[in-house]
Amino acid sequence: MSVVSARNFLTIIEERFDGVNKKAERALGMSLNSIPRYLPAKSPDAPEPHTPSDRILKKILELGYSLNWFLFDVGPSLITAGSDISLPGMIRMVPVRLGGTYLTNCNSQSFINGLAVYRIPGIEDSNLHRLFEVFGDHMEPGIYSGDWVVGKKVIDYSSIRSDAPYVIVSYTKGVVVRNVVNRLQENKMLFLRTVKAVEGSPGDSVVNLGDIIEVWEVVTIITQRLPSFSEVAGRIAEIEGDLQEFKRRVAQAMATYSGDQSIFDKLLK
Repeated sequence: MSVVSARNFLTIIEERFDGVNKKAERALGMSLNSIPRYLPAKSPDAPEPHTPSDRILKKILELGYSLNWFLFDVGPSLITAGSDISLPGMIRMVPVRLGGTYLTNCNSQSFINGLAVYRIPGIEDSNLHRLFEVFGDHMEPGIYSGDWVVGKKVIDYSSIRSDAPYVIVSYTKGVVVRNVVNRLQENKMLFLRTVKAVEGSPGDSVVNLGDIIEVWEVVTIITQRLPSFSEVAGRIAEIEGDLQEFKRRVAQAMATYSGDQSIFDKLLK
């Protein structure tokens, strides 16, 4: 748990409940013994504070506190009616640790208002975009675990393009990033395709229309991974070599067929 989150958790405990007591225990759904584990360490040798689970974060939201403030110390601590974010480029973030909570609360405006926000250059309509953290290596090498993708909300599911990446929010799959094959019109389902086979993972799968909660088209990828230019150069050299070998074989075949060796020499130039 970050120092910011632990400090703000202490603020909530002191402001709302006047300390660790039965009132805090009931409101947070935590035991009196467990609450101190999430508060700032009292000495340098003390263990690091625990990271709040999705359930605890949901409780914090229900108390009216903003996760933008709680997790990042940004903006007002309390969610108000006017706190809906509509500034150009400011879009709400869905980190992996909020996946389960987002799944059950994405239709709650108070929950959405409490999500942390991020400014993305070039994104003008913040209400139609959302930022999702990627988990798992199913989409490598294009999208890596830990990357963030900007999704544009899909209103008309018939517009979903096959073999394009989307964020799918569903009751059966949770929040996942996959390449999609649109079969809604024929079979009322989407095929979710992975790029990389992952051991222990079912790989390609299907989600039925009735299980879909939201669909977001991936329009931007934010990553800390830069492509290895030596690998790219090596791959280009390999392709050039294959092409040259292909030309050699075609020229040899044509020269053999026609009996004219000059064809072989010309085609290799």
